[in-house]
Amino acid sequence: MTYYSKLEEIKRQCLSTLNRKTDDPQNIRNMKKMLIRVHANMVFCFESLGLWGVLEASRLLLTGDYCERKELIEGDGNFVDDSLSDRYLAQVAEAFASDCMAGGFSFDLSSVEVLKEPFFSRKLLRLIGILTSCRLQPNMKCIIFVNRIITAISLSNILQNLRLLASWKCHFLVGIHAGQKSMSRSTMNNILEKFQSGEVKCIAEEDALWRKTIVAKYDMDDKGGSPERVQDQMRKACGERLI
Repeated sequence: MTYYSKLEEIKRQCLSTLNRKTDDPQNIRNMKKMLIRVHANMVFCFESLGLWGVLEASRLLLTGDYCERKELIEGDGNFVDDSLSDRYLAQVAEAFASDCMAGGFSFDLSSVEVLKEPFFSRKLLRLIGILTSCRLQPNMKCIIFVNRIITAISLSNILQNLRLLASWKCHFLVGIHAGQKSMSRSTMNNILEKFQSGEVKCIAEEDALWRKTIVAKYDMDDKGGSPERVQDQMRKACGERLI
């Protein structure tokens, strides 16, 4: 069974638990809509980050309340009961955690064995390789652009916990209009001051452009021009080196 199939099967099983005879039809529609949105984010995290990305994202969504979850998956509408999504996320976290074990022994992100597909996606492995090759250069910093809030936080957590990248102190930024997960100007400025001083050397960014040394466009926009145009705009805006 592929990992896509595994996610689909967990979604199917959760949907099958809905009792259409006794549950309110509107509530059922809302729960299904929420689950589909959560599922789409898990699929996106697998494609973008790999198994560890799904594991980080599912745990992140499970720890927050309903409002935080809705903001993280950039959902809309007024959902009341997200117990179906709770069940889905718990099963995803359990299934993917077991896939991140080897020979009955637990291993974490500091393990060399995990630095391969499907634990990490191909482009995440490429990013790790670039950061590794640059980590010994003096005063080197990096900012990484992603398309989703949940990707920014999950990617930051992954990079921060890799022993291989211990010299890259990592954080994340989200826009000031990102709902519950938005950051105040003072918080953003504090992180940027740490970035400028070198205390934080790597930022996963979901919103605006800042001055930096390495610019990594991790997620290409679905809208907004060709990759060449994006690269040209970013290089002119703020980068000495562009990945």
